[in-house]
Amino acid sequence: PAADREAELRKARKRQKRERKAEQRRQRRKRLAVAWIAMGVVAACVYALVLVAYRDSTMGAAPPDLTDYDAIEVYLRPNKLTPADSTVVADVTVDVPRALIGDDTLLNEKIDLLLFNGSGSKVVSFAKGTPSLALATETTVRFKGGAYANYPLDRYATDVGLLAQVQTPAGLVWYPVELGVWGDIAGWQVGSDGGSAAIDAPVPATDDPTSAVAFASMNLRRAGSTLSIVALLLVALIAVAVLALVIAVAVSRRVRRTEATMAGWFAALLFAVVPLRLNMPGAPPIGAWIDFLVFMWVVLALMFALVVFVWSWMRFSPPPDLHGKEKHKSLLRNGKRRKHHAAGKAERPGPAKVP
Repeated sequence: PAADREAELRKARKRQKRERKAEQRRQRRKRLAVAWIAMGVVAACVYALVLVAYRDSTMGAAPPDLTDYDAIEVYLRPNKLTPADSTVVADVTVDVPRALIGDDTLLNEKIDLLLFNGSGSKVVSFAKGTPSLALATETTVRFKGGAYANYPLDRYATDVGLLAQVQTPAGLVWYPVELGVWGDIAGWQVGSDGGSAAIDAPVPATDDPTSAVAFASMNLRRAGSTLSIVALLLVALIAVAVLALVIAVAVSRRVRRTEATMAGWFAALLFAVVPLRLNMPGAPPIGAWIDFLVFMWVVLALMFALVVFVWSWMRFSPPPDLHGKEKHKSLLRNGKRRKHHAAGKAERPGPAKVP
């Protein structure tokens, strides 16, 4: 009976141990399931935020509402930005009032438009008889502010002034003019606040022209989609450096085995982060603030991890099995000696026999 009770107790303890392990596995599976669900929800939220940011930052703004039908309406639409030169190429579209168009839809007066900002000016002329539907040209505007090295937080802004001079039978006059800025450059958001016409009716050209100038601001900044991509790439660079340092520290502390093939992985990371940096949207210049804040330290961390790994490999990895090779060579040498000794013994004559 005592032996039976002891056997039953052992069975009960084993059963409890199995049940405890099964319960631990169930709890672990539950925690893993909750963790995966949480990560999925976070990933879905981040994905939705990126899509919303991309949609809001890539939708073109509506054209400005220039409602003064007695003024010359000029639309300035940026279409190509060169951050390195702080210049933008813009299309200029002109809409003239009915008083300047004849019955044949041709201009009945000559129009001279003077576009200027703090960095230069340009005169656009439309001769008398020009079709009113073909009043368009192109101009280059230079920004007063903006630093390409601040990528992706670089912004470009300037104020544009417009003055219209019309040749009428009564002589030259300053004509009422309105200026609007709008556009949708890929990867950029264009903003502006246009001004209404400074005068309500033409005034003689002998008057002060500053009273007839219409102003509008032009400012461009990186789209939210571009900022999101750059932020994700910078996080990826930091994550790569952190992983390399974790592995190097684990190897140096002998928590993990030192494998020589891992040196190639560290070297590959050094070469992989360079194209990742160069392929950022907008091709940021070398020497931007992200290089000093993130990229340079990522490269240094990867190089330090490689040095630590190689040092750990040299210190902890076992040397080649030279003992076996030396033993084999020793056996070969001993075998040759024995053969040589046997051959010499056979060649020596034996003692003469005494009859």
